[in-house]
Amino acid sequence: MFGKKQKERTVLNAVRRAFFWSLLKFVKAFRQVVEFRYFAQNQLRMRLLKLQAIFLFYRTFWVFSNAVTVGLIGVSLMRIRDYFPLFLVYFLWFKLLSEVAVWYLVRKNYQPRFWFYHNLGLSETALFAGAFAIDLLIAFLLIGLAYQLMRFL
Repeated sequence: MFGKKQKERTVLNAVRRAFFWSLLKFVKAFRQVVEFRYFAQNQLRMRLLKLQAIFLFYRTFWVFSNAVTVGLIGVSLMRIRDYFPLFLVYFLWFKLLSEVAVWYLVRKNYQPRFWFYHNLGLSETALFAGAFAIDLLIAFLLIGLAYQLMRFL
């Protein structure tokens, strides 16, 4: 029915189809990997942009906040070693109350600026939570530094 050349052609066509089919699958898989990598890079860029925006927001009141921290550490430097756990409890409560005062003042005075952060996808709560976390990190670093200095003096 089929000649020798016809059989060779059908086999060759089958091999070509299999090769192109596997090549097509490889290209699709490669495209998905590239798209996922692009998506992941964009996600990372967006998170870094949000973190940068939180630092920018924190810059508006960092002087007051760190002045409160340094003031509290300065007041309690005399006996920080003896009453350190009690100092931490009072410090956290006072820091929380000062952050509430900062929240009220910033919200009252800088209301139009929140649109900038809102357009980046950050809510007011996320801004203040991020700024509070940064503030606590800086405060605990300063407390640790003061505690270590008191141990050596």
